[in-house]
Amino acid sequence: MFNELNKCVDTCPDKTWTDTTKKMCLPCDISCGKCKDETKNCLVCADNYFPLEENENNCFDICPVKYVRDENIKICKKCPEGCDECTLDNKCFSCSENYFLNKLNNQCFKSCEKTYWPNSLKRKCDECISPCKECSSREKCNSCENNYFLSPYSTIENNCLTNCPNGYYKNSENNKCDPCKKECKFCTSLEICNSCIEKFNYFSKTNECLEKCPQQYYPLNKLMSSSNLEILDSMNSESPLEWDIS
Repeated sequence: MFNELNKCVDTCPDKTWTDTTKKMCLPCDISCGKCKDETKNCLVCADNYFPLEENENNCFDICPVKYVRDENIKICKKCPEGCDECTLDNKCFSCSENYFLNKLNNQCFKSCEKTYWPNSLKRKCDECISPCKECSSREKCNSCENNYFLSPYSTIENNCLTNCPNGYYKNSENNKCDPCKKECKFCTSLEICNSCIEKFNYFSKTNECLEKCPQQYYPLNKLMSSSNLEILDSMNSESPLEWDIS
């Protein structure tokens, strides 16, 4: 065989491979110390080139994404699942697509804990903004801290409220602002209405909003606004009316 110095040799030297067709010693890829052909499929890595942990035939001077260079054992060590960049002690500091970095343990996961939301741009888990307890995005809160109630409207500033908006009541069982009945303007629960929308009359005996007064009752328009009418008893027309508007 001819080597690179145009001398005949029985065995091709390191960093070259034997081309039996041309009967020549041809150079290996720069990453190979020894090779069997012109590809990057090395038998031994060149100096300062490290093989992949699970594939000793691929050699790199700079370890590729998802690997970290280990100078002690001379390999490109594979990062944990979902990691694009990591340290030798398996701590991640950047994640693969569709994975999110958990800062509490420096690992990458496909989903975040309930008190964090998956930031797809930064590929990390960002903490929910207090008083939001659980969230699925920066704007979308799913549950609130104690003494706060989840707003029916999704805004960054007003996800969790101490007081619910008109037409909603504070539900302590689920910490949400749940809707009143449609005819109710204000309520303290689904069954207890405190004020009615226009064209409905408030019946204090049952805490209901009625479109029409029941028999022997009539709406007191003059004392109450049309949006919050007290229905008064007129059973006995001979006796004075009881103006009970409590």
